[in-house]
Amino acid sequence: MCCCLSGVPARYAGAETVDPGQVLLYNKQFRKAADRYERIIQTDTATMTDHRYYQDACFALGDSAREAVSRYYRTRLEQNPENADYSYLYGRCLPCSSAVSYFEKARKIAECHSWALNGIGACRFERNDMQGAKDAFLKTIKCDPDFGEAYQNLSQVYLKEKKIRRAKKVYRKLIVRNRANPLAYEWLGDMYLTMEEYRYAILAYKKAIHLGAQHPDVFFKAGFSSFKGNNFPQAIIWYKKSIDAGNRNFDVFYNLGTVYELVNMPQEALEQYERAYEIEPGYALRYSMGNCAVQLGLYSTAIQWYRAFLEKEPDNTEALIGLANAYQLKKDYAKAINIYNRIIVKDSTVKKAYYNLGSIYAYYLKDYNKMKQYWETYITLFPHEKDSEFLKREMEKISRN
Repeated sequence: MCCCLSGVPARYAGAETVDPGQVLLYNKQFRKAADRYERIIQTDTATMTDHRYYQDACFALGDSAREAVSRYYRTRLEQNPENADYSYLYGRCLPCSSAVSYFEKARKIAECHSWALNGIGACRFERNDMQGAKDAFLKTIKCDPDFGEAYQNLSQVYLKEKKIRRAKKVYRKLIVRNRANPLAYEWLGDMYLTMEEYRYAILAYKKAIHLGAQHPDVFFKAGFSSFKGNNFPQAIIWYKKSIDAGNRNFDVFYNLGTVYELVNMPQEALEQYERAYEIEPGYALRYSMGNCAVQLGLYSTAIQWYRAFLEKEPDNTEALIGLANAYQLKKDYAKAINIYNRIIVKDSTVKKAYYNLGSIYAYYLKDYNKMKQYWETYITLFPHEKDSEFLKREMEKISRN
């Protein structure tokens, strides 16, 4: 069992107050986000970020929406041919093979157009021109020393080149420019997270949160880093904060359920798994829900979840063991015996099947010959297991009585 790390469909600004449209994007509610930003970009107060989020939402809606948003910005550019922003935004709707010419046009209108320079660097990165990408990102930073995305992208180039010290140095420079910038610390945390240096990742995320980052993704990543660092109580706190901040993705409920299960809180785990299942009713989650139901004594419910899981993976040994165990706990011994024997036929090395079969015959059905058959097989197959000595003592004790 493992926690999963969400993809991030939109980049947050790291401000104390999170735009509801960004939360819609994060939760993959792209139609609602597109409608919201479409209204915003019609106003005089619309920012470049608003336009980019509008584009991001449309891109995520598929080819038809991408074509529509591309036509929209092409028309705006045709109506305002000397507008560098529209040249950049239209270019952003295109593949890099066509986009760069519009980014260059934006630069001819406004030489230090940071977004256009950044776009050129991103396209060079895409075609694996690392030196060209670095040149573009460094030029962006020279034009606008506070343009954070260029620092982030430059760091990504160094990471791809395995130049870890240089990547870290880039973020240090950004932080030195403004030590109160939460996004700089969040990006630093992202780098450590990618490198699986979870202790440093969580320190960076905590600093970002302390400085005002309040969006669901930063809390989620703090939770994931805490989980990977085996700090389960802290992971629970961060995942719950992510939900409180508006996270409604499958991953946060699944991950929180996983942590609750690991700290032996099956009721809480099952609640989170059920919330995840409502969002994405995938079969894999049914196994975890079955495990929690067993721990809660809900054996009939557990049987339903295990069977639902086994419809997709009928030979999954762990799920078959779980199902047999649920029947055993429900005292439906005939079904439990049948499933345990099926497991042995499929895989004669499953220790738990022999152990549990012997237990059923020893303690419940009082068939000591069958008990001896399965437990002696266990001892023969697994002579060095600690349970082998225990089973020898049990058989001696039962034979004396």
